Amino acid sequence: IIFRDKSGRIDYLNEQAEIVMGLKSEELKGKKFNDPQFTVCNLKGNPLSEEQQSFGLVEKSLKPLYGLEQLLKWPDGNIKFISLNVAPIIDDNGVMQGTVASFSDITEQKLEEQERERLYLLEKEQSRRIVLENKMIYDLISEEDFSSKLTHVLEIIAQIMPHDGSDITLLDNNRIDVIAIYGYKDSASHDIVKNLRKNLNSYTVEQVVMLNKTPIFIPDTNQESRWVKTPGFEWIRSAMKIPLVFEGKALGTIGFTSEKLNAFNEESLSKIESFVHGLSIVIHNHQNYQQLLKTRNDIISTITKLVEIRDPYTHGHQEEVSKLATAIAQEMGLDKNTIETIRVASLVHDIGKTIIPSEILNKPGKLTELEYGLVKHHAQSGYEILKDISFTSPIAEIVYQHHEKINGSGYPRGLKGNEIMLEARILLVADVYEAMSSHRPYRPALSRTETEEELEKNKGILYDPEVVDACLKVIRRNPVLSPPVLPD
Repeated sequence: IIFRDKSGRIDYLNEQAEIVMGLKSEELKGKKFNDPQFTVCNLKGNPLSEEQQSFGLVEKSLKPLYGLEQLLKWPDGNIKFISLNVAPIIDDNGVMQGTVASFSDITEQKLEEQERERLYLLEKEQSRRIVLENKMIYDLISEEDFSSKLTHVLEIIAQIMPHDGSDITLLDNNRIDVIAIYGYKDSASHDIVKNLRKNLNSYTVEQVVMLNKTPIFIPDTNQESRWVKTPGFEWIRSAMKIPLVFEGKALGTIGFTSEKLNAFNEESLSKIESFVHGLSIVIHNHQNYQQLLKTRNDIISTITKLVEIRDPYTHGHQEEVSKLATAIAQEMGLDKNTIETIRVASLVHDIGKTIIPSEILNKPGKLTELEYGLVKHHAQSGYEILKDISFTSPIAEIVYQHHEKINGSGYPRGLKGNEIMLEARILLVADVYEAMSSHRPYRPALSRTETEEELEKNKGILYDPEVVDACLKVIRRNPVLSPPVLPD
């Protein structure tokens, strides 16, 4: 409990107040709360003026305040959170003569709340970072794009920690490759650095850094026997090499050079530690993504071959459909992620045919109603096969819809118009065009004129008109995607 006079100075405080404040009564009497013994702050740690403190708030309103939470800070860094109940002491004339306050130490409670909030924000930030990383990594389809991203990181680091040249290397077996370069004066120097590191055993500094997974500081390259001297780079007088490590595995290094002696130390490292950690995560994810792409493409290739084994008359059909569908999507100006989705879906769109008996697939005559029903089921079968594979896009659903027509006459669900995904509408047109222009056991290939007439005739009825227009532009411009010219 604390009593303060009308000027805000402390008149009285009890023993419990002394304990909370860590000061004796005689040290506090006659003092205000903004005197040097401690600082009154809000819960974020920002100092409060006298008007913002409990006394000032009560003086202004002349009304009691309950449950007011503030923070006390001491010069030694100690802090305490307190919860205040403050009431004005008012004389018979309605003039405030002081205040009486009771307060509790809620430090433990607040620190627990802060820790929970910190963990929540950390988890939220980690989730946000994962989403951003995944999006970024999904965009890094080519190595060139990835190098550009890493080079941009080096540019940012240069603003935080000035240097005269930096590079990022990646470890591949016993070979180290420079994947990003910044600085190094001119393009000729860039070319030298890019081709500088080949065999890890030839570069002791990198070898030691990655073996021990600890940074190396070279205050004077002329005094460092492990430093490989390169003609044209005599100006490099000091350097720092940092390992890029993820889960105990060395992925490569990030290196910095300077014309000055002793340019790098532990303080330099501390400035960029978060970048190094982030780079390690991004590189690890990128390498995993590249391996995932390879594995996925291998699986897709296997699926394609599996369909062709079951239906040899359609050899190359899925690949040709994929080429045409991809070209149509590009002609329509779709984004690269959608184009990649269409490419992949096209390559596996007939996987459902693997459950259809070979004698039906290869039957030279007309199919019976029952047989045709089995063939039509392949779209749904393809969906069932693909739906549990963790593609980054709705491949299974596109395969499910690739025989739906915009007037609702398609199968298996009779979807109409925009109920059908655009990717499936593109796949349908490419599939129909390629099928008509190829030989089948039950009919010869149609001529180019006949295939184009079929698309034009049913444009806006069976097929999306925009997709048909794009398809016709593509095949008329690119003979490779067109069927051979047959007699009409």
